[in-house]
Amino acid sequence: MGSPGGWTYRVAVNLARRKRRRQAMERVLLQRDRRSPVPGPAGELWLLVADLPERQRIAVALRHVAALTEAEIGEAMGITRGTVSATLRQAYLSLRSQLDQHEPIEETRP
Repeated sequence: MGSPGGWTYRVAVNLARRKRRRQAMERVLLQRDRRSPVPGPAGELWLLVADLPERQRIAVALRHVAALTEAEIGEAMGITRGTVSATLRQAYLSLRSQLDQHEPIEETRP
């Protein structure tokens, strides 16, 4: 190999370009998904999730519908894993608060 430093530099540049193209494509796909709504999972809890702020709603859906890890969610959303963790925690606290406000529905039996 004539120039290992040059080869290493070229590999690093190519990896950075590939990563940037992939992130741009993911953003385009996320934007496309936002424009064409897909019905969410069934269940009363998901009605409460729909009322969360957008970032929390997306993080919860990616975690529980797509079964992604926090690192994968962060990569898809363009945020750090720590931010994903904090966002999910805020969403869960908000959901818990909303659930605590609703009294349990008692079944009426004939």
